[in-house]
Amino acid sequence: MKRKLFVANYSRGDYDDYYEHSVFVSEEKELVEKWVEKFNSKLKIWKEYFNSFNQGKVSDESGWERVKDEFVDTKYERWYYIKHQNKAFISEIEIR
Repeated sequence: MKRKLFVANYSRGDYDDYYEHSVFVSEEKELVEKWVEKFNSKLKIWKEYFNSFNQGKVSDESGWERVKDEFVDTKYERWYYIKHQNKAFISEIEIR
């Protein structure tokens, strides 16, 4: 009988700078599902919070966004990190 393991993952970035990070593995699917749900709910809260520092698009053509000038020194690094953070997800692996 093959045993299944469940991996908690999250990803960052898009296209060329996209990568996935595996956080932990468990035989208990419910444990991983709870972690993914908690991660995603906190990510939603953080994205809403850091969007308050968003100045908007630099120009209509570029599509780039930037943080308001008064928050560059204190909020930019975290704003940028959260902005490029994707939701967590579950993947399965089997032990043979």
